[in-house]
Amino acid sequence: MNIKKIIGLALAIVMIVASFTGCEILNQFIGNGGNGGNGGNGGNGGNSAGKNSLTMEAEYTDLDGVAGAGISNNNSGLSMIYGDGTDAQKEMWSNGYYVGYTHNDQTELTFTFTASKASTANIVIMLGSELIDITLDSESFAVIVNGEEQLIPNWFIEKCEMDTATFTTCRLSAPVELVEGENTIVLKVLSNDLGGEGVTRGPLIDCVTVTATDAELSWTAKEDNPYRRDNEV
Repeated sequence: MNIKKIIGLALAIVMIVASFTGCEILNQFIGNGGNGGNGGNGGNGGNSAGKNSLTMEAEYTDLDGVAGAGISNNNSGLSMIYGDGTDAQKEMWSNGYYVGYTHNDQTELTFTFTASKASTANIVIMLGSELIDITLDSESFAVIVNGEEQLIPNWFIEKCEMDTATFTTCRLSAPVELVEGENTIVLKVLSNDLGGEGVTRGPLIDCVTVTATDAELSWTAKEDNPYRRDNEV
């Protein structure tokens, strides 16, 4: 084989390898983009601004005075926060905490945030269920955006243990309307029979993500809530 053929063959091999590597990189890029369903790594739910997608942690909402109840306790307010923010818990739950003990038809969590202008938006809520499978609908659970109750589909949520809680991605049936300035999303447990024999059950709540069409979103998180829980501040 002469030198020209050797050089030509070498160049062909280089081009093939480069092409394959480029496909691998592209596939990894596309694959990474598909990992958004992992509730454990939902991103920083603290103070964030200048983005059209905002994740708000349930444990960073204003929990002072929020009524709650567990299966065998009456945890309310800051004591509804579950978790310690460990690395292992961050792998399971967004930010390593969530809010539980919502088995009370007086339980309401309010997520308050700001939009730079009026916009439509999609809302995703990460919900779990302690010990029993439940199906949430508009008769047992309310999602209220800026005072308007939203129609929710039947959300089936598989049972789990609190220490190893898993969360289901729950989406509203249709986009919502945001206003310029302050907006609110209220998650409210309604009187229901999910626990059987007239016993009200509510979900575990990890976080809420709002994605606006063309507005920038921000909120002020109460990031000291876990500290206040642990130190009875």
